[in-house]
Amino acid sequence: MAKLIPTVALISILLIIIADASSARRTIITTVEIDGTNPTGGGEGQCREEVEKQELSSCVQYMRQLMSGKSEGGGEGKQQLQQCCSRLKQVRDDCQCPAIKSAYQEMRGEVMRDQWPRVIIGVSLLPSTCGLSQEFCKIES
Repeated sequence: MAKLIPTVALISILLIIIADASSARRTIITTVEIDGTNPTGGGEGQCREEVEKQELSSCVQYMRQLMSGKSEGGGEGKQQLQQCCSRLKQVRDDCQCPAIKSAYQEMRGEVMRDQWPRVIIGVSLLPSTCGLSQEFCKIES
């Protein structure tokens, strides 16, 4: 019995230490959201709100016409281009390419493999076509 008391006491002390250690451990979860903002100004993250305010459906329609090859010439393609350019000119200069990319993202899944070159070139050159401050937007296929 004399040997049993130190063993029980030792087990009790170990249980207290384990219980104390497990209750003292805490998990801290830190969430960092990266939205592409540039702390010095500009950046696509800061443009998101401005781009969302613009109605860019005419740009999407123009891009669809690029895809089908109907943007050349006059008529509806020219009208869609003029409306698109008008909308893009209402966007802050540093947000014009993000606006073009946003419109492109809406119709991107519709583009067939053989249409990529025509669409990518047309969309990339849209700033120049519209006479915007930036002449080219890098669009990744």
